[in-house]
Amino acid sequence: MSVATDLRVLDYGDHALLLECESTAEVLAFTAALREADLLGVTDIVPASRTVMVKVDGARYLPATRQRIEKLRVDPDDDVVAPGSADIVIDVVYDGADLDEVGRITGLGAAGVVAAHTGATWRVATVQFRESR
Repeated sequence: MSVATDLRVLDYGDHALLLECESTAEVLAFTAALREADLLGVTDIVPASRTVMVKVDGARYLPATRQRIEKLRVDPDDDVVAPGSADIVIDVVYDGADLDEVGRITGLGAAGVVAAHTGATWRVATVQFRESR
């Protein structure tokens, strides 16, 4: 099913467009649709948490690319998996001082919190690192 959204398409310099999306699910859906559309002149598609940057080979491609993008319709409720994405396992030790309190507050108990967290697959949209000063 295709769904119309309130997608904003902005100029991003003279070699790119920036799509402002309402959710990460919408970012993934538009990224998949853009890759499938195989747009002329597009050199890269860069998804982030709430945006998708579409880089083009030159300014001459911007008007036609914008028109094609504005006609795209996606369903952000579809479970889209980014091509080339990989599952990464992160070993975690659950022994923080607040684990019992989180278990009490949620009503799950400490073991239930651990089971709830480890029993799901988590999707990370972006990771940012800040320099310590």
